Amino acid sequence: MRWRKSAIDGTFGDKTVLLTTGVIDRPRKAALLFHGVHSSSGSDPGNKYARIGAALAENGVMPILCETSRRVRNRHDYTDRPLEWIIDAFRGKTYLNELEDCYLAYLAVKAIYPLLPLTLWGFSLGGLSALLIAGGAASGTNQPEKLDGLILCGSGDKVFAENKDIFKLPILSTAQEGSEQLTAAGNNLRVNWARVFRGSEDTTFPHDACVRVYESLSTADKAFYEVPGSDHSFRLLHGSPSHVPLEEVFKRVPQLFALV
Repeated sequence: MRWRKSAIDGTFGDKTVLLTTGVIDRPRKAALLFHGVHSSSGSDPGNKYARIGAALAENGVMPILCETSRRVRNRHDYTDRPLEWIIDAFRGKTYLNELEDCYLAYLAVKAIYPLLPLTLWGFSLGGLSALLIAGGAASGTNQPEKLDGLILCGSGDKVFAENKDIFKLPILSTAQEGSEQLTAAGNNLRVNWARVFRGSEDTTFPHDACVRVYESLSTADKAFYEVPGSDHSFRLLHGSPSHVPLEEVFKRVPQLFALV
C-alpha cells in the first residue's frame, strides 16, 4: 500500500478537506474514516487512523482518511497545549461546517470510486456525522445514502453531566445535544450492516447514550459491543497505551477484516 494525499474544497479556515487514501491493487471495498472533534487524521506514524487504514488495506479494503478544514494544521507544535491548539485551529467553526466537510468528503469518494461497496466509519462526533450522512440528514433531502456498512465508535447522543463544559469549545458550542435528529437518521438507513462500539472506560458518553444510537439503526444486521477496558478514543486499555481496543473492534467486523 502507498498513501496518496489529495485536497477538496472545505467550509472553514483554510477551506480544505484532506483525503489520505491507501492505494492498493484490486480493492474489494472502500472505507471512509471520520475523526473525532478537534482531531487529526493522516498517514503520519503513530496516527490512529493510519493504523486502521493499514489493517484495512491488508484485508483488501481501500482506506480513505478524512481530515476536516481548520485554520492551522500544525498540531505537533502544540504537544503540551491541547486547548490552545483547539482554539487556534477551530475558533469560529460550527458543527454544520464540520458535518458539511464530512459530507463533501463522502461525495468525493463516491464520485471517485462509484463501484466499490463503501463503509462509513466514524469516531465520537465523526461517528455522529457518519450517521447523519447515511440517514440523509446531511444532504438536506432526507434521502438515505446506499452504503455497504456503518461503524460508530464512541458515539452517543448525550455526554456525562460532568462534561458539559466541552460545549463551550469551537464546533461543540453549536452542536445540538439530544437524540431526535440522530434517531431520525438511524431510522432512515439503507445500509447492509452496522456495528456500534463503546469503550467500557469511556468518560465522554455513557453506556445508555451509545445504546440509544444503536437501537435507532434500521438495519437487520447490526450489533453493539462494549470493549472491556477501552477509553473513549480506543487508544488506551485500562489507562495505558494499547493496540488491544482497536484489535477487538477489528475482530468484530468480519465484513472488512475477513483475514483477522
